Amino acid sequence: MNSSTTEEALQIIQNVNTFVATALSFLVHGYIIRRLLRKYSLLTLYQNLLVAQSSVYIIGTILRFCVNRAVTLKMDESVGYSFIHVANWVKTVFEFSVSIVEDAEGLMLIIFNGHRLLIFLRPRFIKGFYLVTIPSSLIFIACDAYIDIFNPVR
Repeated sequence: MNSSTTEEALQIIQNVNTFVATALSFLVHGYIIRRLLRKYSLLTLYQNLLVAQSSVYIIGTILRFCVNRAVTLKMDESVGYSFIHVANWVKTVFEFSVSIVEDAEGLMLIIFNGHRLLIFLRPRFIKGFYLVTIPSSLIFIACDAYIDIFNPVR
């Protein structure tokens, strides 16, 4: 098997993997949202956080599917699908959006764990926790996405 055939096979496998991962993400997070919204007519702060987290993951899944980042055997990173050609500014917008969503996913996980910790240790600190965490998280997300896309470390 020559190098070109191996690269083509790898690209096909990566495209199939992207499709399967996208479908599974939709199933898992869609199920979480559906169960919470159907079971409860009024959601608690904790349940709202679960719905928001799953919603961010669904948005991230859609954006990652559109961007389709892949690494070749030569360790080159490719973006997009080989059969779809888009303008560079469109790629930049999507990569910026993916960077924002990836940061948001990580921060929501941190906030979620902090919220759970405060529920058991100091419930009265939850409002203050959100007053500090949300603005600083939004500033971090915007600045980090800007740096990732417009000032990449090479």
